[in-house]
Amino acid sequence: MMYVNKAIPGEQFARLTEALQAYGIQEETLKIVREYLNLENPRNNALLEQIPAYDFSMIQRNYQRRETLKKAIRKEINRLNQEELFERYILVCEAIAGVYCMKLEIWEIPGDYQASKKRMCSAFRTRYGDTAEARVTACLVTYQLDGNNLTYYFLRNLTNNFSGNPELNHRAMAYIPDDLTKLSMLFLILHDLNLLKKNPLKNPVQMLKFNQLKGKLLGCLDAMAQLKPSNPDFKILRLLTIAEASCLDESYLQTLKLEVQNNPALLSKMAETALTAFEKEAEYLFYRFNALNVADPAYLALLINSRHVKQFSGREKLLKQTAEKFPMEFRTQIAEQINCKNAESMKKIYVSVHPDSDFPFAIQEKSQLRCMNILVQDRNFKSEVTNFLNGTLSMEEFLEVLPKLQKHYFNTDFIQYTKAYGMDDFAERCICCYAFLSENQKYSMNQVLGFQIEKHEKEYIAILRKNHVPTEYILNSCAEYVMDYY
Repeated sequence: MMYVNKAIPGEQFARLTEALQAYGIQEETLKIVREYLNLENPRNNALLEQIPAYDFSMIQRNYQRRETLKKAIRKEINRLNQEELFERYILVCEAIAGVYCMKLEIWEIPGDYQASKKRMCSAFRTRYGDTAEARVTACLVTYQLDGNNLTYYFLRNLTNNFSGNPELNHRAMAYIPDDLTKLSMLFLILHDLNLLKKNPLKNPVQMLKFNQLKGKLLGCLDAMAQLKPSNPDFKILRLLTIAEASCLDESYLQTLKLEVQNNPALLSKMAETALTAFEKEAEYLFYRFNALNVADPAYLALLINSRHVKQFSGREKLLKQTAEKFPMEFRTQIAEQINCKNAESMKKIYVSVHPDSDFPFAIQEKSQLRCMNILVQDRNFKSEVTNFLNGTLSMEEFLEVLPKLQKHYFNTDFIQYTKAYGMDDFAERCICCYAFLSENQKYSMNQVLGFQIEKHEKEYIAILRKNHVPTEYILNSCAEYVMDYY
């Protein structure tokens, strides 16, 4: 049996009426809304045609207004628990706000993302027929981008929720009024086409559809060529969209070169945005970035350090290309590398590309200096600690000044010395120094030396004994290590 709202006719959906008034909805419209939502009446989509279109494009997400509307939905829509009423509310919102209908808190209706999307498609189908799914996609993407900020949240949602269906997304573009949102969709669709291109289509019908869609998308991009967004995020997105297009049509690469070569710093921003959106799937774009022949230090650093780039199957090839084109900048990046294992692997790549050139500095010595800068904290006995770490001061001589030294909370840097050079004499003396002087030995030692006591307890004690650390200091160090867990 259908449960209907038995409120007094003048008071039916009173909370909802009051909440919608705060959005600027006129009483004449609200009368139609109440009549349409009343479950005692059969659904009459013709009423929706009488609702004038309101401009919700500039409506901000005011907290108080949103909470009032959410409470009204929970009280007067959700409480009845009727799919029919849920669908009617969705259609009312779309009639009022168009593609911006999600701003009227449709998400407050029960259901997860997929269930809500399915419900919206079902509702839209009763009014729009075959175009329903494309219209729903347009509404969802427009809502995600509200605020015009290319946030991590938006980029990940764009790829997680809308990728993989380029034809549907292309149809959805027809219902998106905002150029910047259209650009976001174009960026995603071109990405999907480039992924399809990696696996050649053997079916002639599929090939024909692919080429037809490619032609339409490149036509859209040409039509948007004059789009010059003031928002810096969207300047980057426009360039990335051109980069995606250049993978399908080489002529777009020259357009991209002209823009980026005049402002090299754009390259690293493009690369960061591509990684945020697609993570390791962005690899093919990095070959486009390398083809621009731009020496951007931040981009080189990204190639070397990014965890997503490290998953690229062709990362070494990308680095070799960069080392060959920009040897001086590549050497500078090696010199600035804190992680010595990274630096050594970069050196191998550099030497493989430039076998006849002399490498200008010793990475291991620079790494040792970085370690010492962290461990040498006591100003009054700086030379003694430095000489001990260098091996010019013996353990017996160091033990004489040790009672005068204070313990410190050492800074950290992700040097990971032993990961590159193993447990040599310098690393052992550093471990002794940690045992003597550190208040946070477990964490700092792991970061600086790449040595985890919890995985190498026996080796840790063996190193201290080998270097003649007194038993008293060994016991104290082990006790402090245990106390770190409490």
